[in-house]
Amino acid sequence: MYCNLTKGLEPVSFLNLIYTPYDEPRGPRTPGGSMRRTRTIQAGSWANRFPGNPRVKLDYSRFISFYDEGMFPSLHANRTGLERWDHRLQAISKEDVETLFATLDNIFSTNSTDTTSGIDWQTLLHVVTDRYAERLELLAYLLNSTVSGTPTDKILQKAHRYVSSMLMPYTLYDVVPPRNHTGIESHSWATPVFKHCGTTHTKHLVDASLPESLSASEKLLLKAVQDVSKEICRVLVNIWAEGEESWGAVAREHDAESMNQTPKQVGFDVMNAQGMLAGWSASISNLMEWLDWSIWVRCRPECGYEEMCYLPTWPYFLPPLDDDPEGPSPTEISEGHLSQPRAPSEEEWRRPKPKCVRRVEPYEL
Repeated sequence: MYCNLTKGLEPVSFLNLIYTPYDEPRGPRTPGGSMRRTRTIQAGSWANRFPGNPRVKLDYSRFISFYDEGMFPSLHANRTGLERWDHRLQAISKEDVETLFATLDNIFSTNSTDTTSGIDWQTLLHVVTDRYAERLELLAYLLNSTVSGTPTDKILQKAHRYVSSMLMPYTLYDVVPPRNHTGIESHSWATPVFKHCGTTHTKHLVDASLPESLSASEKLLLKAVQDVSKEICRVLVNIWAEGEESWGAVAREHDAESMNQTPKQVGFDVMNAQGMLAGWSASISNLMEWLDWSIWVRCRPECGYEEMCYLPTWPYFLPPLDDDPEGPSPTEISEGHLSQPRAPSEEEWRRPKPKCVRRVEPYEL
């Protein structure tokens, strides 16, 4: 938040702009407020996606997170079991508030260029989300396939092949389940795959002894990337290993002909297959719920070309349809040009859902 507009900023212009109360002066009265609100929302949405507003450069080396359990233990204790939508700061303790301001004082009293590593944290964070966001979503779709008549074993094999492709950059040729493996819960033979997968984005930072030169904020970010990567890989490797143990690895040959072979078909016990499918589906669902990435908050189904996806935010939840001082006439309402506004429910305020709104006439917001 830019608090001092007189420091470092210079006014470009002061303009007395035209005010147009209505969209269609010659037709049925359409509230100009709807048009203005739609244009405001559309303009605000231009920076919704990465890289956001490139004119704003975030200093990740002096980053503070209220999810830092070491710095704000009172917040961690009070949000346990709650969804992200219900996380609040009201329960923060006096001691944690004092810690916050002491940390801020320390941050603003030091020169960030003297205490940072130079790592592009923004890019590193997005490398992880870009690598897994779409593929985890597709995997969840495969595991919850509702195509009529699709056998459970077919769903499992398709999902397993997909997970195998996700782990291919980390799967060593000689890492295969032993013939007498101890069971589904013991996947120790797959540990090398997990290690390569879970450390691929951070190993070079640790090996270079960079953590010693990182600021406290950078150490927090490094730990976040490590924890997220390991949890994603733990879930994926468990699924992959369980599939490998259940029907064996398909032999990998180096010639092109063998690479195009259809994976061998195996028999499944129906009950075991259903249990495996339920377990895999729950694992991916729980993982995505834990990650809770904003990229998954979008309109389903996708919006039409004349629409845009909008996550309701204050003050545009369910506003009055006309902000004109005179307001809509009873005739306009009765003739169906306008609908009576309604107050949002408690659930809509607590957990807003993305919706499609029109970006051209007739406006619906």
